[in-house]
Amino acid sequence: MMRRYIGKLHRFVQPDPSDGSYDLTDPQSLNRYVYVQNDPANLLDPLGLDPDVDIGTFNAGEIIAEPGTVGTFGFGGELGMVITPTKPVMSGPTDPQPPEKPVVELDLNKLNSCLGLFGVEIDYATQEGEAFVYDMRGQGSFFVKDKKTGRGYGITTDFTSKTRAQLGGTGATSPRLPYYNWVANDYASDARTSYVALMAAQIHEIGNSLSFLTGKKPRAKDPNLRKADKDSGMALEECVFGGFVEPGGSVTKKL
Repeated sequence: MMRRYIGKLHRFVQPDPSDGSYDLTDPQSLNRYVYVQNDPANLLDPLGLDPDVDIGTFNAGEIIAEPGTVGTFGFGGELGMVITPTKPVMSGPTDPQPPEKPVVELDLNKLNSCLGLFGVEIDYATQEGEAFVYDMRGQGSFFVKDKKTGRGYGITTDFTSKTRAQLGGTGATSPRLPYYNWVANDYASDARTSYVALMAAQIHEIGNSLSFLTGKKPRAKDPNLRKADKDSGMALEECVFGGFVEPGGSVTKKL
């Protein structure tokens, strides 16, 4: 629950928050990219914090009852599993909770239509039918082609190498390097960031990359969004999702 995992690669793409035991007789504890020190037959670590829980004594009910440990699981295609924390299961009276905001989903057909803002479309032939391709380094590739000329563009998004402080926000794209952009690693790894919000951040930066590559500069239609962010990434995010996607997955036009 503490790390992002790519099922297609059978790999964690984030280090374990635990530093290991630093015991010379237990070297696997220092490998922060494995699960339960590579001994899943005998050990279990449901929270990603203690690889010493023995399978024979593990009681799922006890773990679920612990405050703050309950979560909902969403499987995000090749990007892997995302865990959204929810309130723990507790007995007795509770305070009334405000209704949850609806969570938006990514519609690839809508995305393909919105790419028309830049005169391009998803290049499915390049990717063997997959709209997004990820590798174990925590980078996402997205391929499009020009509708008129058929020229292809491959855009890579890096989720691991820069923080929000370094980028000055959730993501960034440089006109000097339009084929490569960034989504902040501390945003991508935050348990409060839903899968769709992470995809929206990537799509936002893809829009900025396409603006630099094609020379087209669409802007968001909503004045609130346009005032908050004048770049073409916001125009693509608005077109695909109807507004700005918040970390929890809901959509807003007031930033």
